[in-house]
Amino acid sequence: MPSSLRSRPAGRRGFTLVELMVTIVILGLMAGIVSVSWERMLPGESLKSAVRVLSSRIHEARTEAIARSMDFRIMYDLENHAYWVQLPYSEEGRFEPNHEDRRSVYYTELPKDLRFDSITIDGVQYSGGPDPVFVRFDPLGASNAHTVVLYQTNRDRYYTIEVLGLTGAIRFHDGFFERELPEDTDFD
Repeated sequence: MPSSLRSRPAGRRGFTLVELMVTIVILGLMAGIVSVSWERMLPGESLKSAVRVLSSRIHEARTEAIARSMDFRIMYDLENHAYWVQLPYSEEGRFEPNHEDRRSVYYTELPKDLRFDSITIDGVQYSGGPDPVFVRFDPLGASNAHTVVLYQTNRDRYYTIEVLGLTGAIRFHDGFFERELPEDTDFD
């Protein structure tokens, strides 16, 4: 048989097993390097991500309270390090005056390396307990003045989210922040 008939056509060439194995090893090494770099960045990102999500939920609750002319709540479970939004409706979609029967959405647990250090609502500080605490947003956009202090355990870092009561505006503070109460002389 002539040698030209034994060779494969140019369009049918492939990779050898050795070439495929070398490629897989190189890709595996690259993935290992990327995952090590990602793990180094991840602890800082978990705090930033948690702050973004929580502030987004606070803003959404305020916006929905204004848009629907009804009270909305953010519930904070300090013991389980979770929070959720409580709607003014029941599961069936009817207005529900009894808060225990209201529908809850956006249940969110903090990442494992984060916890609530404290939550201060209208000057009262909460740092634990079996019962959730809540912040109310009214139809005009006002809310309970409150601060949420998050603590990142693996980096020993605090971050404070402050919600101004009258406007519902959100302020961010790197570290532990506590607004001083105004004194009578401040208004002279």
